Amino acid sequence: MKFVHVSDLHLGKRVHEFSMAEDQRHILDEIARIAAETNADAVFVAGDVYDKSVPNVDAVGMFDDFLTRLVSDGRAVFVIAGNHDSGERLQFGGRLMESRRVYVAGAYGGSLPCVKMKDEAGEVNVYMLPFVRPSTVNSRLGTQTSSYDECVRAAINAAGVDAGARNILIAHQFVTAAGAAPERSDSETVSIGGVDNVDVSAFDAFDYVALGHIHTPQKTGRTEVRYCGSPLAYSFSECGRAKSAVVGELRGKGEVNLEYIPLLPLRAMDEVKCELGKLRETLKTHRADSYMHVTLTDKGRLINAIEKVREIYPNVMLLDFDNGFYEKELTETSERLKEKTTEELFAQFFEEQNGMALNEKQAALLRSVTENEE
Repeated sequence: MKFVHVSDLHLGKRVHEFSMAEDQRHILDEIARIAAETNADAVFVAGDVYDKSVPNVDAVGMFDDFLTRLVSDGRAVFVIAGNHDSGERLQFGGRLMESRRVYVAGAYGGSLPCVKMKDEAGEVNVYMLPFVRPSTVNSRLGTQTSSYDECVRAAINAAGVDAGARNILIAHQFVTAAGAAPERSDSETVSIGGVDNVDVSAFDAFDYVALGHIHTPQKTGRTEVRYCGSPLAYSFSECGRAKSAVVGELRGKGEVNLEYIPLLPLRAMDEVKCELGKLRETLKTHRADSYMHVTLTDKGRLINAIEKVREIYPNVMLLDFDNGFYEKELTETSERLKEKTTEELFAQFFEEQNGMALNEKQAALLRSVTENEE
């Protein structure tokens, strides 16, 4: 059985207020092309299909087009919900889609959906485990797990997986190996203290584990437990990191061959550092359409710096300064903010976001909340 493993599409995402829709349509076309060229039997989408639990219309239409293309090409598609998705919304129409071999596991319902695929060697069990928390598993199974590791193990145990059969699992969790955490990037949700980790040993019964959640491609523990990574870079911490789709083939029990096919973005993410007057010349050595993080080193204040930079290069997503002047200004601003009360800070935030001050009723409600906290 041959499959393509992708995850963390984050359809509908905006990066520094730039819509990524055009880039995402391009990369979905790339994934569909790879599935066709490798003659894959199935495509696994391991969670975080959307960037928000209530995705925008364009994002939903984009995924609908993607599924339709894959199914029209004769491929089975397996989709699970990630922590960014609404499981209930994602699985709407799921039972109808099964007739077209689109299998969706949204909200965990107390069992792991299992689809039996067939190839020359016999049956392959494809299990789907959407993102779960201890509270979710406990409510469905009547267990009292207190950690993510315990709740994932409970969900797998309840599925009665035959370790002697050929098994694949699609999951979306933070998986570690003997305490060693996977490499992360700035575009991922950061948890405190690693309380959400699941040890890789929980997946011993599976020949291949198609993981989502981490945006950097990598194995966890063993080669067959793998994060494919996001298909696009969603932060400048990912500059220079190659993106790829995992193309795998499960032959006999325990025989998994993996290939990593590069995913070429419509636009790269890149960084430059120079004075404003040298920016045009510096950018000549970079792709003309890349999304840019520009750090200016000019001494002193630059008025309307972002407008001036975008006159030279429109695709500047992020602008920073490295000259000491702005660091001093930020420090002074931070000190001034420390002197403000919670009520004053929220009122300032509200006005900046809405273009108007709190009215008397809103101000009174805010006072009652802050007074209760004190």
